[in-house]
Amino acid sequence: DYVKGVLGALIGALPGFLLWILLGRLGVVATIAGCLLAIGTVAGFKFMTKDVSVPNNATLLICILVPVVAIYLANKIIFCSTYTNLFLGDFDKIMGLKYTSEFTSLSKTIKDAGLTNSEFKELWQNIWKEEFNMSKITFGSVFSNLSRILDKADGKGEYIGQLLKSYLFAGLGAFAVFKKTGV
Repeated sequence: DYVKGVLGALIGALPGFLLWILLGRLGVVATIAGCLLAIGTVAGFKFMTKDVSVPNNATLLICILVPVVAIYLANKIIFCSTYTNLFLGDFDKIMGLKYTSEFTSLSKTIKDAGLTNSEFKELWQNIWKEEFNMSKITFGSVFSNLSRILDKADGKGEYIGQLLKSYLFAGLGAFAVFKKTGV
C-alpha cells in the first residue's frame, strides 16, 4: 500500500519537477512550480491509494518527502547543467552564474593572446578536466563531482541559498494550494 502511494506521489510530482528544471534553467524560481509539485504529489498519492486506507502520518510524510527530494534533485540538475556549460566553454549558455563576467573577460584575455576559439575551448576544458580529475567533461561527471566543484568555485553558499529559496517558494506554493483546497 505504501509502495503504491510512493509510486503515485513520484509520478504525480513529475510535471512539477520538470517545470522546476525548465524555469530554473531560465533563472526563475516560481511558486507555480511548487503548486504543481504539491498538487501532483498529493493527487498521485491519493489516486494510487484510493482503495486502501493509509495512516495520515504516512501520507503526510510521503507527500512532504517526495517534493523535498524532487526539489533537491531539480536544483542539483540546474547547477550541474550550468557548470557543464561553463566547463565546455559555452559562455552564451551560462545563466545566473555570478562568475559569468569574470569567465567572459578571461575568455577575451586568452583570445587576445592569439588563440582560436577551438584552441581556447580545448585549453579551457583541459584545465577543468585536470582540476577535477575528469577524463571527459559530461553532465554525469559534473553531477558526481558537484560538491568538489562547488568547493573549488566557492559556490556552496550560492547553491545552499538557492536550495533554501527553492524550498521556501515550494512551501509557499504548497501552502496556497492546501489552504484553497483544504487538502
